[in-house]
Amino acid sequence: MKNFVAIFFYISNPIVVFSSILPPDMIICNRNSPSNERNQCIKSSINKLLPLMKNGIPSLNVSAIDPFSLEYTSVDYVEGPLTMHIEMMNAKCNGLSRGRVRNVKSRVNDTNFAILMSMFFPKVTIQGKFKGETHLGESKLVSNGNVNITGNLISTSFKISGNMQQNNMVVNEVQIARNELKGMRTQATGLSNDDDLNALVLEFVNQNWEALYLQFFPQIKILFEPLLKDLANEFFAQIPYDVLMPLKYDN
Repeated sequence: MKNFVAIFFYISNPIVVFSSILPPDMIICNRNSPSNERNQCIKSSINKLLPLMKNGIPSLNVSAIDPFSLEYTSVDYVEGPLTMHIEMMNAKCNGLSRGRVRNVKSRVNDTNFAILMSMFFPKVTIQGKFKGETHLGESKLVSNGNVNITGNLISTSFKISGNMQQNNMVVNEVQIARNELKGMRTQATGLSNDDDLNALVLEFVNQNWEALYLQFFPQIKILFEPLLKDLANEFFAQIPYDVLMPLKYDN
């Protein structure tokens, strides 16, 4: 009888059942642990998971994040008489798996969760094809070429919230609350048919990267927040909440 009970407990334990699809040595956090303990556990768990997500986690249906594919995006910039419209296609973003979580604050219960997480990325690059139009007064410049944008020493904060639906947590919102760069460099071809003008435009972009980035940031949020939400839900959909963040019972 004891053996039967032990076997029944083993096969009915959700952590045991799902252990075969979890990444090796994945850190499991208890949702009812003291907040400081839980926050540190979430931080350690994500930091261990990020390098594994570089090439994706097939058992959890999680897509690769290095490179992270961006099929299409567009941004607009307006500053006085200068207006720019840029479209980027088939872009690849590299460097996300090298990010590190620096701090976590969480509110978690049996039906809802909210996490504020600060992260640091040493370097993130985006490469792709682009086309665009730049207007300065009556002048018009049509561009079509390749672009490589590198951001260095990036500090960012995310707000993530969700709720229980059936047996899984569903992320309802991912908000990029803050994003600061220490440097940004753009290389591009095809800004103009004239090589000298191409170099002049690049010089302007690289000298004024901070102002340009602040102008583009709201559109960066619009682009990346749904993508990050979908990526998180890919992960949460595969693992029941009681496996991912089980209750901790006193012995």
